[in-house]
Parts: sequence; C-alpha cells; structure tokens
Amino acid sequence: MSTCFLLLILIMFPDYTNSILNISASLASHLWITSFYKPLECLSFDSETVVFLLIDWLGANFIDKNKWFLSENKRHVVTSVFPSSTSAAIPSYLFTVPPAEHWSTWWYMYMRELGCIINPLPTWTAVWQYDLKKEHWHNSFLFSQSSVFSTHEGTVFITKSSFQWSLLNTNVMDEKKTLWYDDFEWYISSIVSCLLNDSTKSLIYAYRPWFDEICHKYWPSSSQAQDHYQMINNAFANLPTSIWSTKINYVCSSDHWFIDTPENKKILASSHSKLLDLLYVPPCWERRFVYLYCLAENKQKLQKYYDMYLSKYFELYESSYLLKKWVFWNTNSLHKEFTNRIWDFVMIARDDYVRENDSLWTKSYKYWDHGWISLDEMLVPVCAR
Repeated sequence: MSTCFLLLILIMFPDYTNSILNISASLASHLWITSFYKPLECLSFDSETVVFLLIDWLGANFIDKNKWFLSENKRHVVTSVFPSSTSAAIPSYLFTVPPAEHWSTWWYMYMRELGCIINPLPTWTAVWQYDLKKEHWHNSFLFSQSSVFSTHEGTVFITKSSFQWSLLNTNVMDEKKTLWYDDFEWYISSIVSCLLNDSTKSLIYAYRPWFDEICHKYWPSSSQAQDHYQMINNAFANLPTSIWSTKINYVCSSDHWFIDTPENKKILASSHSKLLDLLYVPPCWERRFVYLYCLAENKQKLQKYYDMYLSKYFELYESSYLLKKWVFWNTNSLHKEFTNRIWDFVMIARDDYVRENDSLWTKSYKYWDHGWISLDEMLVPVCAR
C-alpha cells in the first residue's frame, strides 16, 4: 500500500492485492470457484455455510473508534476500489473484478448507448427516474453478466426490497435466489430463516445499505447512527454458529467509509454555470469525484476555467491518465465500453471539499461523503467469527 500526505489528508490508492476483491475471492473460493484474485489468509472457512454481511458505510477507522463486538473480531483491513463509491464497489464484490472490467464507477454515469445519464445500481434515468427495466434492448451493455456467486446452486442473495427491480438484482443476482427485506429486523430474520429452512446453503450474501443512508444525514456519533451500529453488532454477535449440526461462519465488511465535509467546503454547481457551456452533457458525479464530458473544441477553455476558478478545490485529470495509472484496475481486461463511461476529464476534490449539485433532480446530504482516496474513505474492515 502506498500512502502520501496531501495537505492535511492522508491518501491511499487502492491496493488490488489487498482489497475488497480479495474478500470476494475468498467467498468464491468457498464455493470452489477460482478467481484472478488471491483469497485472504484470514478467511479460511471451516464450515459448510458462510454468511456474508455486507454493510454499506462500515469503515475500518469507524469500528476502531467505536469499540464493540465487530472491532473485537476484526481480522484484517483492506482497501476499497477506485472510486470508493457504492456503484463501483458492489459490482466488484459480485463479479470479483475491478471497476474497469464491470464499467460501473459512479452514482450518475452518462450512457452513450442510451443518450442519457443513468443511476447504474437502481438502473433508472437520473432526471425522471425512468425504470430502464421496462426496456428490453439494454441487456447487452448494462449488467448482462451474472454474479460469480449465482452460478453456484448453494447461493442466496438478501437485499432491500427497493432494489427489487434493479438490473443488478434481476440480471446479476438471479431473482430465483434472492430474498427481499424492508427493515433491519426483516434483514436478520431473512438470514436466520434461510439457515433454518435449508441447511445446504453454501453462501448467504446479505447486503444492508441503510447504515450509509443514516450516516449521510447525521453525524457518526449521532444517536441514530450509534443505535443502528449497535444493532449490527448485536446481530453479528448473536447469529447462530450452527443449525441442525451445520456449522456456520460469518464475515462482515463494507464497500467504503466517509470523510466529513463541512458546510463551508461545499462548492455549489450553480456558482459555476458557465462550466456547463463547455460540456457535452451535465457533469456526472458523486460529490467528491466528477466526470466531465467536454466538447472537443472546448478542452482548452475547460482547462483555463479550471485554472481560474476551481483549482483551489479540485484536481483535474484526463481520464485516460488515470486509466494508465491503473487506479481503476490491475489486470489486462477492460470492459469494451469503459473508456466511453469515464470520458474526457475527472475532477477530484482536494482535502475535504465537495461539489454540491444544487439542482432539483439530485438529493443533497448534510454530512459525510465518499468517493475519493483518503484513508478514511478507502479502508474497510474484515470481521469474521
């Protein structure tokens, strides 16, 4: 892992020899599925069944500061992928490949094939939230492949009901192997029910995104966040270690953590409306990482605008430069549309700045953001029992 200081923020690029891809490879290895990535030594399972609790937002530094059962059972720390976003990390878990191979990197992405900006995980259009599953001609370039885990008969996926119609579920996870839930109690009862009803299950992949939502809106030390974290700890501590003489191993990890983004570090998109005149489509973003699709004749103008008005708050890179630096991947396999997905420029926030998109079709979070390469955003724990 290579680290360096950038002003006051310690940063870390993804280490693809010690990342969430190695967690995924460990789960795949339990199913006798081989991967390009090496399984983690700390995850050598001695049971027929493994339950993987994937808790969105559960950072390594967070559990170190909040001593409970999870911190006591932390076996290892790995990096997320780049960018450290849910849209990049969750497909990486499911496919056991880095973002450059599955193409999904950001909450909002421009799809050349559709001619619009979409949200890849719910798979709807960004502006009107039109459900892309209503179309039948998109499967060749969206999530058309299956998860590496769904090929095994003994896999069950558990995810929240609002994702039920997402292509990530219907195409990738296999609807026939998926259980849905609404609240945390239902999430845990779905795991237990699955264990009780079928002792032959080899892997239960249980994704819980709600902790991310809570911590976007409140401080990690808030009662809402602490109460939910305690519920996660209690569940991880008390889930049964055997049922019907079948031994069960549990793994708990995450996709990323967050960094605090103060109110005075929010750079409003509306204050830079002239930037839009230089672009082919509106910026595609999460608040600490922005794709810019620039008209060819405006590239020099964009560079000049950045130098004059934005260089204090953001770094500007040509997307091709980051691709050559291997931050999106570490293999020789590249999704055929990936270079079109990342387009011309990437604008990455300095320190704890964010780009606040104060338009009507996006929601704003009060606190805490992710997507960059600070230590807090990149490091996630590997907890096991």
